[in-house]
Amino acid sequence: MRRALAPLIAVCLLAPTLGACGSGDDESPDATDATTTITTATATAAVDPSLPVAFADVEAATADLPPDGACAVWAWGTNSTGADGALDFRQLDCYPDEDAVSAGIPTRVQTIVWVQMPSADDAARYAASDAAGGDVLLAGPTAVVFDPLWSARVDEIAGEIQRACGCGVRQG
Repeated sequence: MRRALAPLIAVCLLAPTLGACGSGDDESPDATDATTTITTATATAAVDPSLPVAFADVEAATADLPPDGACAVWAWGTNSTGADGALDFRQLDCYPDEDAVSAGIPTRVQTIVWVQMPSADDAARYAASDAAGGDVLLAGPTAVVFDPLWSARVDEIAGEIQRACGCGVRQG
């Protein structure tokens, strides 16, 4: 029993702000809460905010997005306008069907943007100017900006990206 509780005790000693370690009252977390706490603490400890997120990690995290209303097909593309100073700029657009993808006529544009800038400061400035109420994952000189459309799934998508790259800090 002591061996099974050792990881939870270590997490509670190292990260009391996680909330699942108890607040001094008689309530104690159940096993699911303990597992979530350990997983959260492990994921947080493994994240380096100075590392960039590779576009391949973002693309993989969005590869199986389901259709959503007028967005039957999701497709990543580049944008000729991009962002001032960007080294690389990709955007996830949605289309009503494959014909619209071929014709380049999206229903919604830039629902998720991945941008690589020359520096972390440039990425932060871009994210602050482009976020428009959405969530952002800043990772060194890269930023992933989520349109508010993704508010219900941003934790899942951003979490998958962070697990893949071991990078980034969420804002928004």
